[in-house]
Amino acid sequence: GCLIVEDSGGVRGILSERDLVMKLDGAPLDATRVADLMTADPVVLRPDDSVAVAIHKMAVGGFRHIPLVEDGHATGIVSARDVFRHILNVAT
Repeated sequence: GCLIVEDSGGVRGILSERDLVMKLDGAPLDATRVADLMTADPVVLRPDDSVAVAIHKMAVGGFRHIPLVEDGHATGIVSARDVFRHILNVAT
């Protein structure tokens, strides 16, 4: 569903399916850069954030994916599916 864009300085953006659908709009692919399509400076989660924080950030921002970042670098991606799966597992 998405890719994290990172350089030696850390996370710079996130490129989601939604970004591609909303921003490509017939643009020639050979002249389009990832930086032109990605969401720069994305909202991130830290390893010690709670599931409630993840849900809040997703709901407020309208996100389905949020990078999990530690020491400025991505260690994973938390998806809405991950959150729902966790809630269902805790409830059973």
